[in-house]
Amino acid sequence: MSKRYYIIVDPGKRNIIREELRKEKNWTDPIFPDFKKGNYYVITVTKQAIEDESFLDIIEKNNLRVKNSILCLICFVDGSTNSNEKRSWISESDATRIKNELEVNGKVLTVGIGYIEG
Repeated sequence: MSKRYYIIVDPGKRNIIREELRKEKNWTDPIFPDFKKGNYYVITVTKQAIEDESFLDIIEKNNLRVKNSILCLICFVDGSTNSNEKRSWISESDATRIKNELEVNGKVLTVGIGYIEG
């Protein structure tokens, strides 16, 4: 699992914050695009950014807080794998059910599922 950093902003301030960040010479755009979560937007930021004084000044000036999240992937395998070994796996339907349950949790930012060839 890996950490991801983010800030939560009001929709009306999203573009203003984005422009301020892009003006910084050391700013690196994150891999993940901004996304809407409830009534707010989530802007992911790099670890490099959270260690930069200019970035921290922008965060403080706009009364924002950097938060971190854990990236956890839900992976499933095809239940038809032909093997005598006991395997620990979840089915695609279970993965989808878990994904749907997590998506409605306010503390969960994003959910993705993936397939592992067995």
